Amino acid sequence: MAVTFIQQKKTQKYLIAILILVVLAVLLIFWFGFLSEDAVQSQQEPSVFSHREIQIDFEALDNPILDKFYFFEKIGPFEGEKGRENPFLPY
Repeated sequence: MAVTFIQQKKTQKYLIAILILVVLAVLLIFWFGFLSEDAVQSQQEPSVFSHREIQIDFEALDNPILDKFYFFEKIGPFEGEKGRENPFLPY
């Protein structure tokens, strides 16, 4: 039994070390990615959006290639009996 307790403690030490390394890596990524001066300065600069007028080109609908497309068939209302007595039974 003593061997299994020692093995569990070793495993626990490795897992704690890995957890500490992961937490440090996340903190470093957060520090350099979000809290660096470049990132903070770029967030404070006002942004100016230029508004452009939207123009739709309806001449594209006159293309002869579009004449080769077919419309979907219209589906009529369902005729017949709806559902089954027990829908969970296999066919």
